[in-house]
Amino acid sequence: NGDKAGQKEKIAGGDDKNDDETNTETQEKDSVSIDSPSPKSPLDYILIDTPGQIEAFTWSASGTIVTSALATTFPTVLAFVVDTPRCAASVHTFMSNMLYACSMLYRAKLPMVIVLNKTDVVGCEFIKEWMDDYESFQEALDDASSSGNGHSEEMAGGSGYYSSLTRSLSLVLDEFY
Repeated sequence: NGDKAGQKEKIAGGDDKNDDETNTETQEKDSVSIDSPSPKSPLDYILIDTPGQIEAFTWSASGTIVTSALATTFPTVLAFVVDTPRCAASVHTFMSNMLYACSMLYRAKLPMVIVLNKTDVVGCEFIKEWMDDYESFQEALDDASSSGNGHSEEMAGGSGYYSSLTRSLSLVLDEFY
């Protein structure tokens, strides 16, 4: 099946192949096509939840092929979902999420919207503030350091390597926002 030049494979969900099999088969195909919905369709938007973890989809050959096929067929925007309560619990979790979002943006080269979920459980104003105000994030990092947040000094936000890295990365992400 992968031997035929110009073979097209329609993308359809629901088979039970593992990621390695899918990657190998996708790489063997000459191209991938995605059929457009019917012109009579009343849909304005289509949301596609990609399989697996971010790393597996974003950095795999099949993930790149699927993303490119979507982007060449439809106006495409990435939606990166952030777990707001987990970010509230740790400034480092927030930083990790922003780095993932940044890597997705640069890898896919598509517009992105950051979606803050579970805001009924924990409000999202603190995240908006951290994204708008570099000093506010630095203060939160200082607060995490002084409270310990149940972590060792190195992990909490104080003088350890992890904290130093988080402070440095926050300068980079200040430009990203």
